[in-house]
Amino acid sequence: MKRIAILVMMTTALFFVTGNATAQIDAENAPGEVHINLSLAYAKVLVNGEEWDNTDFVNNGKTLIIRGIDRNAPQEFTVEASEEGFAPVTFRIEGKKKYKKTRKKRVISFVAKQSIRFKKVEKKPETRAEKTPKPVKDAAIKNQRSKAPKAKELDTDKASRKADPAKVRAPKGK
Repeated sequence: MKRIAILVMMTTALFFVTGNATAQIDAENAPGEVHINLSLAYAKVLVNGEEWDNTDFVNNGKTLIIRGIDRNAPQEFTVEASEEGFAPVTFRIEGKKKYKKTRKKRVISFVAKQSIRFKKVEKKPETRAEKTPKPVKDAAIKNQRSKAPKAKELDTDKASRKADPAKVRAPKGK
């Protein structure tokens, strides 16, 4: 009976030791994840100039998770806002140093975190050649407008109303 118990304990210990060693071997080559906190909801991502499909959004589109990144090589990320009028943001992650090891139950993952703010793109002022010329008004129309009586010239003076009984208003009330 003792021999069987010792044999079971040795196989169990051997199983745990080899299982832990294979986990370490896999951890060296395990792909990484990049978590990006965005200032705007939802964005398009390019990894090394190519569109990347293995992405997820959490927190109502404010956090972008990029999965399947090679941790051994430096990666360049370009994030483009989903809304127009904002400039794309580019940043670079250099190798394994930026990735932190995280463990959820038996799953080991390596996560790099980045936070970015999109900046508004200023509209370029138009040059003189691009501006459309203002329409020229007809000289006859200008003359007609200048001959029209101005408000000061109209008979709205109180003194002239008192002098002319036809312009005086009847008293209100009784």
